[in-house]
Amino acid sequence: MAVKRERAGFGTFGQPQDEGQKAALAANELILSLEQATTKLNSERDLPEEQSNKLKELVLSLSDKLSMQEQLSRGFDEGKTRITLILNKEPCLFELVTIPAGRILTDTIVDECNERNQEFVNRLSVIEMAKSISDRGQTYPAIGYRNGDKINVIDGSQRRFGCHVAEVDFLIYVSDSVFSNEVISETSEATNVHKRRSLIENGRKWKAEIANGQETGAYKNATDFANKNSITRSLLTDALKAANLPDWLISTIPSPADLGRPNIIKLDGFLSSLNKKEFGQLRSICETKLKKSSFELIMTSTSAEAANQEIIAAIMNALKGSSEQSNTSRVRRVLTPLTTGGRGAVEYSNGCLKIEIRDANEEYIEQLRAVLLEQGLEF
Repeated sequence: MAVKRERAGFGTFGQPQDEGQKAALAANELILSLEQATTKLNSERDLPEEQSNKLKELVLSLSDKLSMQEQLSRGFDEGKTRITLILNKEPCLFELVTIPAGRILTDTIVDECNERNQEFVNRLSVIEMAKSISDRGQTYPAIGYRNGDKINVIDGSQRRFGCHVAEVDFLIYVSDSVFSNEVISETSEATNVHKRRSLIENGRKWKAEIANGQETGAYKNATDFANKNSITRSLLTDALKAANLPDWLISTIPSPADLGRPNIIKLDGFLSSLNKKEFGQLRSICETKLKKSSFELIMTSTSAEAANQEIIAAIMNALKGSSEQSNTSRVRRVLTPLTTGGRGAVEYSNGCLKIEIRDANEEYIEQLRAVLLEQGLEF
């Protein structure tokens, strides 16, 4: 489909263009040049090597000036059945495929390297998107690749399930190319525009990266990771708190991706206040009674936030009035000298551990701060 072009510097009726119009015109010019170069590269397979390499360099150069999101969005809006994306510095052809609504879950699967945690994708997590798709159709394409008789979804797992819930056909640009896990992971992150990773997803990702970085020497500790990746310590602290919430608790939440930072802090504080016996009692309640309530909310609620709040309230009140709550005996230590200087004391009471340190030097404080940050604690 031809791109609508206007005389450079002027919009409709000869009026001077604003900066947005100029940018759009420049992008259209780039897309048109990219399409022409890519078509020539794909159609003329017997080009001399030198000419082929120069053409490939031109395609890469043009593509670098356009974000992958912009290429996908413009190609989709203009109804293009084929587009070329640069993955791992190679031009790859993608063809638009329509998956019938009734075959979305059988004909497609979400690639394991997709950045979205598929355990968190359910009817409730995509309910707003499903409403939008039902009203306006799918407004942004997914991308994937053929894998035998299936199509692996690189980006668009939420759109995939949203189309399934809305009972609307799923539109996806598909390539016959084979991609490495690294390329799939990078592409999934680069093209994700609907909803960024949740705090829990970020926390799990960052926790794994910190552990791996400490093994390889890339990061000294969590503080070093935060500094090198321009992440605030408070955000990293709360993300690690989210990552450290037990799986049985997360699986009780109707839509974990919509849990939100305040609720994560609230749940972390609540769990920290429980002794071992209360912790076990809460787990039992979550895995039985509350799990059933959560499933019912997933299938019937019209709001992820409201459903989450209902279950969180039930979790917080689950142990109230329980006669089985115990009082663990208190063990107290007086302030004793530390090997690094200063004095310290430890108090354990009813499942709570308190540590008091006085006159500690700065080096010791920084070491302690790094250790606590890895557990989701900041001071």
